[in-house]
Amino acid sequence: MLNRLADRVLALASWRKLGLLLLAYVACLVPLSTADAQITKMSGGLGVPDLLHGFTAADLYARFEAFGEAGRSLYFRAELVDLIYPIIYGFFFAFLIALGARRFLRAESPWRLLCLVPLGTTLLDYLENACFFTVLLSWPARLDTVASLAAVFNVSKWLAFVVVMPTAIVSLIALVVAAIRRAPNPTS
Repeated sequence: MLNRLADRVLALASWRKLGLLLLAYVACLVPLSTADAQITKMSGGLGVPDLLHGFTAADLYARFEAFGEAGRSLYFRAELVDLIYPIIYGFFFAFLIALGARRFLRAESPWRLLCLVPLGTTLLDYLENACFFTVLLSWPARLDTVASLAAVFNVSKWLAFVVVMPTAIVSLIALVVAAIRRAPNPTS
């Protein structure tokens, strides 16, 4: 099943789609970064929990308390943008890795499955966001189990990125080097 899914991602990947995803990525990043900056200012230096690399349920509730009503409302609206952001970055990195895998790896190589890791990261991000929404929607009631699950998904998401980022960078560098080597020599 994973091989079929990886084959599908490999077949769908293209430079055009990668470019469109990059534009969508930037379009999402602008409002998310703006909201984070505003929330950080409103809360005395605490940013959104999505960018933390681990927290406890108590940390999450303290952070949301520090946001205040206006900050929680702003964060909730930012999380609505975060409903599409994970799928965008997930496919962006999946396609970038797939383009490299398609170019440099044999069809039977198990390393081609690496193009699926960004989609796993997307799933973890959605699970984290679902927990954040649940906590916010039940505010001020405490749901410590849900907040703790958010922390588990948060750490798992960032651990997956430890695989995604270097793999995507290596793929991009290899593709650029291959393109430079293929470019016609103007002095010939």
